[in-house]
Amino acid sequence: MRYTAVTCDPDQFEEAGFTLRQMWFDPPRETELLIGVTVSSEDEVELLSQTIYAVMKNIALLARLDCRRRIWGGGSWRKVVVCVVVDGVVQVDSGMLRVLAAMGVYREGLFKRRVGRREVMANVYEYTTPVAPSAPSLEIKLTPDSDPPFVPVQIVLCLKNQPQNKINSHQWLFNAFAPILKPFACILLGAGTVPGPTSFYQLWASFKLDPHVAVARGEVVPLDSSCDAIRYAYARSLVKYGDRFEWSIRYARLQYWPKGTKGVLQRYFEKAEKRESDGDGANIRDSADELILMREAAPQGARYWTSLRVKSAYAIWSTQA
Repeated sequence: MRYTAVTCDPDQFEEAGFTLRQMWFDPPRETELLIGVTVSSEDEVELLSQTIYAVMKNIALLARLDCRRRIWGGGSWRKVVVCVVVDGVVQVDSGMLRVLAAMGVYREGLFKRRVGRREVMANVYEYTTPVAPSAPSLEIKLTPDSDPPFVPVQIVLCLKNQPQNKINSHQWLFNAFAPILKPFACILLGAGTVPGPTSFYQLWASFKLDPHVAVARGEVVPLDSSCDAIRYAYARSLVKYGDRFEWSIRYARLQYWPKGTKGVLQRYFEKAEKRESDGDGANIRDSADELILMREAAPQGARYWTSLRVKSAYAIWSTQA
């Protein structure tokens, strides 16, 4: 395990000399997919377990496809990084820490609040684990019994010392970690979103097949499969449940902007923070901040960048979540 007590804001992470374990290898490991999982509430132990379990199933499938088709040239698990950002350690349930410790991702006794006279903003744990949390209450068969076991998964656990909001969690993901990893694409999930077993591959392939796709969005499938529940979930999803979708974005799009204009991330954070300060984003867990980001990355009427709905990349969540 590699542990870092980060004493700066996410915007200064690399500038302050902090880095991630992938850069220690010779040569540094390339990253195709950065999976960002945001945790906003102390009662999301089971939801996080369900999400991580499904994420690891997706990565196992990517490894199997890579062995057959050599889509990434072998060693595919080394090209996926899962970043779990927890919004404030004071809100973390002890059960969540036990689950993360059982996976080897968290170790008690390392956590710090200060380093010398400097306040610690986030505690970052890095570990590669083949152990997935079980989620017995989720009665969904994600893959056939004949599928291969889990492969090692590179996990970055970011425990923020103070609860702020999901916007700040995205700042850690996009402003601190992504510039170091430089992924081909980023996939955003909220705790409790359970991606289908081939979703990551389908989203990644949508970017690979069309260089103009800036944003790819998976479909949402509620656990209650009745027609009324589906209509209800779909009608509310774009307004209230933005974090229940599988949002993915081409990282190169976030790095591109014409001279003299603001970049996608800068516009996103400004609008999202204004929305929060105006009181429109009081319920961060149920907000649709990702919608702002995706609309900035692929605005309507844009000539070059487009957005794509990928029906084969579905995610499951409970309409009562």
